[in-house]
Amino acid sequence: MSHLPGIGDKRIPNNVQEATVEHFSAMPCAQKQLQDPRFRILSQSRTVTDGGKGHTLMGKTRNTAETIEHLLILHRDSTSDGPLPHTEDERAESRRFYTFGGDLNAHPGLLHGGVVSCVLDSTMGGAVGVTLAKQKGGPPTFTVQLNVTFKRPIRTPGTVVIRAWVTKVEAGGRKAWCRGIIESDDGTVHALAEGPGAESMSRIASPLMTGMNLTSAERDRLVHESRGPMALAILFTFWGLSVTLVITRMFVRWRVSKQVNLDDWVIGASEVVGTVMMVFIYFQVHYGDGRHLLALTMQEADNIAKMNFPAVTLWTFAIIGTKISILLQYLRLFQLRKTTRLIWALMVIVMLGGLSTFEVIMTACIPIAAVWNTDLRSRAKCLNQRLFGKYNQPLKRQRAGQYWEY
Repeated sequence: MSHLPGIGDKRIPNNVQEATVEHFSAMPCAQKQLQDPRFRILSQSRTVTDGGKGHTLMGKTRNTAETIEHLLILHRDSTSDGPLPHTEDERAESRRFYTFGGDLNAHPGLLHGGVVSCVLDSTMGGAVGVTLAKQKGGPPTFTVQLNVTFKRPIRTPGTVVIRAWVTKVEAGGRKAWCRGIIESDDGTVHALAEGPGAESMSRIASPLMTGMNLTSAERDRLVHESRGPMALAILFTFWGLSVTLVITRMFVRWRVSKQVNLDDWVIGASEVVGTVMMVFIYFQVHYGDGRHLLALTMQEADNIAKMNFPAVTLWTFAIIGTKISILLQYLRLFQLRKTTRLIWALMVIVMLGGLSTFEVIMTACIPIAAVWNTDLRSRAKCLNQRLFGKYNQPLKRQRAGQYWEY
């Protein structure tokens, strides 16, 4: 607990200097929030990480007396458990207080508009990050879009407060909308911003990456690594082998017995279906399948799922055809009544099992387009991801690569 005057029993995080808290506690724009028990002081991302490669903008470049000497982050949790949006008193809200020097100017004595957009982006990203952290464990987030409206210039040196809050969360907590306002001590509004954002990693990727504790070099390697070509090489090798065997089988049957049986035609049809499936698998890799979650954008993940959907459907029918072909061959070879009855029973089981798999695939989401369009997911009715993952693995590989940065 802190013993600084004017802030009550608020805890000051280790990476927040008491001098910064004292600096803002003397300013009317921050006094009210520092005295409000609902607001807590948050840690600052002003420490350079990853061997000098992470958080360098705020930890180094803009961490001087003439850029941004003091930065204080406060946050108030929501008092409502209901769905967004909340009222102004109920909503969760982040507030950042910036004291600018004179080295970030455009026109003399006026803060550069790019800096204005940057601090809005950072504050709004923080608000989204805290909100999603409460819901899902706080995976990293990245900016998608930021619409800024400039109202009044910000004079330097000087202090401003930025208020930001989340207005909507969709797509199972991956996509969020946020608003931000920059104000000076007298209440003058200098800029407004709003935009959509989303969580950077899927629910499956996030715990994985959080526990990996990767270095920058390891992350760079994973981002640029792709196992797609190797997967295609293996798949097309076995596909070529199967095509060769099926063609050889039908050729030998025709040359030796002068007759191609029903089981031969069924396995041939299954091979044709499998060939079409390979086309969709090729496009899966073309869109990024085989690359690490860190390297995939949300659009790429959607495209992979879109190609995977017909591939899985075709795979289902190819497997059914292959099994039926084997049973038809047994039926031709074994003529005993009990044996034929057993084979027919197995054939019915195979067909029913295949049709049930097909039904699961076709009803995975309603509307079906939500399977490969994550923008529709929040309004769709979908099967549990873990269950559906047995039939559609790439749906587990979604990573939103362009979301809010916290």
